[in-house]
Amino acid sequence: MPDKAPEDQAQPHLRLFKQRTPTVKALTWLASLKAWAKTLRRDIIMLTLMVRHPKTPLIARIILYGTLCYALSPIDLIPDFIPVIGFLDELLLLPALIAFAIYLTPKEITTTCRKQAAEIPFNDPRLKWLGALMIISLWLLALKILWHSLHST
Repeated sequence: MPDKAPEDQAQPHLRLFKQRTPTVKALTWLASLKAWAKTLRRDIIMLTLMVRHPKTPLIARIILYGTLCYALSPIDLIPDFIPVIGFLDELLLLPALIAFAIYLTPKEITTTCRKQAAEIPFNDPRLKWLGALMIISLWLLALKILWHSLHST
C-alpha cells in the first residue's frame, strides 16, 4: 500500500500548498488582501463616476458623496495609530457604505460606471483633484454648520 496519493507523486510541487503551513497561509492572505485593495481602488473610481452620472438618484448621490469623502479623507472616525481597532473603519464601515451606495443606485448605472472605472488608471490626476475638492467642500460644509449652530444660540 503506498503512503502517498498518486497525484502527490505526480505533482510534488503542489504538496507545499496542500500542507497549508503558516507561511503559505500568510502569502495566500497577502495575495487576497492585495486583490481586495485593487477592487477597492476600482470601486472608488466607480463611485466618483456614479456621483457625476446624471441619472443617479439624489439620495444615492448623497450617500455616494459622503462615502467618497470618508474614503479619501485623511481624518477617520477611529485613528489608524490605534492597533487593530484603528483599521476597523476601513475594513467594516467603508465596504458597508460602498455596498449601500451601490444598492441605492440603479443597476444599469452601476454596470456602466464599473466598465468605465476599469479603463481609468487610479493615478489619474483628475481623480486626485476631484477627491481633494470633495474633501474640502465637505469640511467647509461642516464648518458652516458648526458656525451657524454656535451663532444661533
